[in-house]
Amino acid sequence: RLNEVVGRSLTRSVKRGERVQQESLTQMVDVYVTTSPVRRGEPLQQSSYRIASVDFTQASVQQRLTPDQIGASVARRDLREGTTLTLSDLQFASNALVATAVLEQGSMFDVSNFEVQAIFERLPQDAVLDPRQLMRATTKRRLTPGDVIRYSDVRMQPHVGAGESVLLTVNRGSIVLTVEMEARGDGYLGDKIELSNPESGEIVMATVTGVGEARRD
Repeated sequence: RLNEVVGRSLTRSVKRGERVQQESLTQMVDVYVTTSPVRRGEPLQQSSYRIASVDFTQASVQQRLTPDQIGASVARRDLREGTTLTLSDLQFASNALVATAVLEQGSMFDVSNFEVQAIFERLPQDAVLDPRQLMRATTKRRLTPGDVIRYSDVRMQPHVGAGESVLLTVNRGSIVLTVEMEARGDGYLGDKIELSNPESGEIVMATVTGVGEARRD
């Protein structure tokens, strides 16, 4: 029963694989009590709480926090002086992609206008978390510095556009050939699209493998 163990300390050293008996565990655990009011969104400084040792049966698992957890969080709600902190009182950071410059509608995303930031607020459900998702993407609306980038803000540009030049790779056993073709339609990574040879007029089907790149096995 992990709730009877979490937050308790060992009274003696134990070896790997050794069964831990109840008598090897302390009966007290540390909890953290606020010594001054803390406003919602404020970090909990060491001066704003004290440590109190209580019997482990009197402390819920939610109250068995660590200093590292407290130091990496902000208050999820307004806390009164004398509040015994629980996990639900803390808000932890989530990484999200945030605009670092003014992006007018239709602007292309690049490494100079967004970055990964730790956000202590609840993120929108459609927040973009992976920078790779912004490759070949433009904005649907105006974004300002500090705005969390959402999928609803993003218009994806195809990796291959109709009429664009595409470098086609063809595998023939141990031989790899490359030829410049022209896309007959838009395609995203993994899509099958038609390509035409401007010289011969031959049309082939290929798989989009990157920006301006495709493969035919």
